[in-house]
Amino acid sequence: MKQVVKQLFDRLSLTCLALLCSSVVIANPIELGREIAERECEMCHGVAGHSEEPAIPSIGGFSAVAIVDLLETYQHGARPTQTITLQDGTERNMEDVVADLSTRDLDLAGLYYASLEWQGHEQPFDPNKAKRGSRIHKLKCGKCHIKEGSVPESDHALLSGQWREYLVQQFEDFDSRKRLMASKMQAKYDTLSAEDKVALIELYASGGRY
Repeated sequence: MKQVVKQLFDRLSLTCLALLCSSVVIANPIELGREIAERECEMCHGVAGHSEEPAIPSIGGFSAVAIVDLLETYQHGARPTQTITLQDGTERNMEDVVADLSTRDLDLAGLYYASLEWQGHEQPFDPNKAKRGSRIHKLKCGKCHIKEGSVPESDHALLSGQWREYLVQQFEDFDSRKRLMASKMQAKYDTLSAEDKVALIELYASGGRY
């Protein structure tokens, strides 16, 4: 996993360097990423990556490495896609979205979302279950998902304050093996009971407010 993160970081650095060294006068990388995000991502993930739909994750504030990694998992078929029907009746899913994106597009979108500040969602939660979830997280998840999944620099998806409905769906996909995991994560995930998983979801839904 560390090697994958390093490779993504190196690639992002090269993308920025190539743009800065270009002889053509162009917008900065973050501005280019914003244009891609507005065209391809905003209609589902919301303005500045702050989703208004509980089934769709917020992504503004994720690290660039995390964004690129997530997008590439869709390109490689490592996680399932769901079809979203927009207000105008248009249907969208991540498989179709990433099919139109180049490696450079992924890198630029990642840089844009990383430039934003994470905004968790305030939603009802069970404080007792959230406290139990905190203990489980420290034992099973805290090594990678730092500070209960609230630190962008961990280069993983941010969990703290994420929509509960989205989290529930992801846990179900993990359970059914529709969504793949790294072997180390799988080994720890398989030790969780159903009650453990509910507690973790309550922890993340609480946004640290328990």
